[in-house]
Amino acid sequence: MPLHAEAQFIAVVGFFQSPDLSQNTWRLVLSRGELKANAARIIDLRENRLRLRPWRQ
Repeated sequence: MPLHAEAQFIAVVGFFQSPDLSQNTWRLVLSRGELKANAARIIDLRENRLRLRPWRQ
């Protein structure tokens, strides 16, 4: 999905039953520079956390 030309960040939130509020692992904010138009980013959801996988090489 294309981003608005002025968009600088994308936010992803997980609605977990028991989120970790001290480390804020229930949310993930990505800057425009962390995204590529032709490559998908993979986000793992486990143990009440959102984790961004590193780029594949």
